[in-house]
Amino acid sequence: MIRRHRVFQNSTLFALGGFLTVLLGTFNLTEAGEIRRQYHSVRALGMGNAALALSYDESALFYNPAGLANVKTFIFQLPIEVVYNSEASKQSSNITSLITKKKSLADVLSDLKGKDIYFRTLLDFDSQFGAGGYAPNYALAIPFGDRNSGFTLAAFYGGEQTIRFGVSSAGTQLTTESRRDHSLNLGLGFPLAQGKWLLGVTAQQIERCDKPSDNISVGNVTNLTDAICASADLRKGQALHAGIQRRVAMLGGLRITWALTAHNIGTLKFSRKSGETNPVDVPPEYGFGLSLQPKLGPIRWLIAADLRDLTKTHPDDTSCKTNSSYSCWKKRMHLGAELGFFTIDESSSVIAFRYGFNQGYPTKGIELNPLIFSKAINLQYAEYQVETATLYGTPETRKALRLSMEF
Repeated sequence: MIRRHRVFQNSTLFALGGFLTVLLGTFNLTEAGEIRRQYHSVRALGMGNAALALSYDESALFYNPAGLANVKTFIFQLPIEVVYNSEASKQSSNITSLITKKKSLADVLSDLKGKDIYFRTLLDFDSQFGAGGYAPNYALAIPFGDRNSGFTLAAFYGGEQTIRFGVSSAGTQLTTESRRDHSLNLGLGFPLAQGKWLLGVTAQQIERCDKPSDNISVGNVTNLTDAICASADLRKGQALHAGIQRRVAMLGGLRITWALTAHNIGTLKFSRKSGETNPVDVPPEYGFGLSLQPKLGPIRWLIAADLRDLTKTHPDDTSCKTNSSYSCWKKRMHLGAELGFFTIDESSSVIAFRYGFNQGYPTKGIELNPLIFSKAINLQYAEYQVETATLYGTPETRKALRLSMEF
């Protein structure tokens, strides 16, 4: 018994020491420019966006579908989520006016002089199901059978819109950027070998509009409609994602899981019209994840590390394709930890605190389940930084808020 306890202690210290060493070594500047991916889980963002070996809910459809096999109860969610920078929070009324067109263009541009706003919302725009053209996303997961021999079916339907506007301090130049996704995801996850192996696959039908950064003379701007992605701008594509998770035998109270993922198998190709260059096709992306879960009684402690885009072919970061510098690899590292109190189930606590590093910059987050014994109402917050490619070494701080109603 004493020997086993020492093995556990040594293993835990070794794992934590290695994690902290890598974590501290990552806190440096990275190459300019953000690597964008669809659907960022706010929980994962607080942990450095590391989730390949820690997927327990509908987010597994986007991170690692093998995690669907970990879903143990019926899930139906209506998530409401917004991501914004500091200027966006100060200019919230103008953001609303830009979307609803309730304010004159001249007044909006005057208010935005010398400011740059970023706003991303998890809403299904122009949906026939939503009043006024907006509707929340829908997420569903249904487990069948028992934990080690059943399977889980999951689906996600909805969209997200990203808008960036900036006006020069002189008020003469307008910078615009817009991206919009609408998708239907269907996933399957199941265990093998008494739950030691978890396998999953996601089929995705996606529509995307991507309008890259563009500079326009304010004097030539008559409206902002062309700068914002609309339904007519969406281009269709299909994608297939797959993943595995391997649960390593527990060392004392330490559970270790490693994971492999393959996204956009066969390349995500969009049906662009003649002469169009956007949205660009997305090549396959491969990733590796590791999670450590020590048992500490009523305290739930999670540690995760991901290395994504192993072939460095993501279209948002083409400069690193033939560059093996450490800064390029740091940008693909995601490291994080979570400390939860008063466990509700294997994936949630009444309150949880998170910290990590995403693409080389620190993140933090918090989660609250106010009903204590239920996740019917779930509140999450995350704060993170990204390179915007506007000025090397000057990251932009973003905040993410999520309200989820689970039935």
